[in-house]
Amino acid sequence: QNGQRKDLYWQEWKRFCRKAALELNSSNSSYGDAINVRYYQLANEANLGWFGVDFVDANEDYRQFTECRAGVAESDDNGFETIVNVHANSTGWEDDLQGWLDYSVASIDIISIDHYPGSHYVNDGTDWFPLDRLFYYMSAYSKRGAIAETGYTSSYNLSNWLATEDDQKNWIDTAIPVIKNKMSGRNLVFANYYELFDGNSNGLNPEDHYGIISANGLTLKKGYSALKDQIKGRNITSGLSVLSVFTP
Repeated sequence: QNGQRKDLYWQEWKRFCRKAALELNSSNSSYGDAINVRYYQLANEANLGWFGVDFVDANEDYRQFTECRAGVAESDDNGFETIVNVHANSTGWEDDLQGWLDYSVASIDIISIDHYPGSHYVNDGTDWFPLDRLFYYMSAYSKRGAIAETGYTSSYNLSNWLATEDDQKNWIDTAIPVIKNKMSGRNLVFANYYELFDGNSNGLNPEDHYGIISANGLTLKKGYSALKDQIKGRNITSGLSVLSVFTP
């Protein structure tokens, strides 16, 4: 019976991915005109459980990617690519990523890391060892790569319980040059800074303070100009996050 429930779950997951792709690429989309999606992220940080609970058995994580890609392919024939992102500040993340690639390599086009040095663990913006490891897996599995998420909260974090906007600015000034230097000559598709707007500029949760603009959109934090200076020839655009291709 448990096996039957699992099969039903994966059927529903595939159906959901198919419907999502159909909606996004439909001329009658509730989002307006068809978006013509280029990249589909298959799940989010699948090596983590939410609130301490992982609803997918570790040995079946790969099915999140195989089933979803198959569902998307049934609705999108415009030529798309798939992305998986691994939370690289969690114990065993490399084992998880390697397992995904071993069992679903054909379903994954781009492998990416979510890395928050200074916020999610004690260090500073110069620590990009997970990016070096990403380069290894890109080479070993003939994949392109990306930084799906990185950033620094201007609230308390594991490295600085008194973090401020100045600390966020200093992190950007430190981390982005390291990223740009490491990306030089590498086959990385993009690097994504998380995020454009604060979730709640008056909130107590440090997750609410990763933005470089206040939650109401009226105040540019000090990190805004710092990041803008680091992104040569590209404007910072609106959206949930800042998508920028760093070109050294």
